[in-house]
Amino acid sequence: MEILATIVILGGLILLPVLLLTFLAKLAIRLILLPFKLVGALFGVLAGVLGAAVSAVLALLAVVFGVVLVPLLPLLLLGGILMLFIRLIRPRPVIVQA
Repeated sequence: MEILATIVILGGLILLPVLLLTFLAKLAIRLILLPFKLVGALFGVLAGVLGAAVSAVLALLAVVFGVVLVPLLPLLLLGGILMLFIRLIRPRPVIVQA
């Protein structure tokens, strides 16, 4: 029984510094990588804000298209048909070669 207690105590004395060094190494790595994580978070926030702004502009353009241009579509078609008709009945210029 005393041998078992001695083995447990020696194992604890060996294991405790290893665990402490592992903890300190992980902490050091996290502290080294912290600025990069902060910059990444900043870029993520900026990308989100930029994406929201682009979405708002595209939504505004869609509303303008729907409200302004769609009602004008019949007039645009009428103007196109009229232009084609005028081009059809207009006499073509004659090229005179000297």
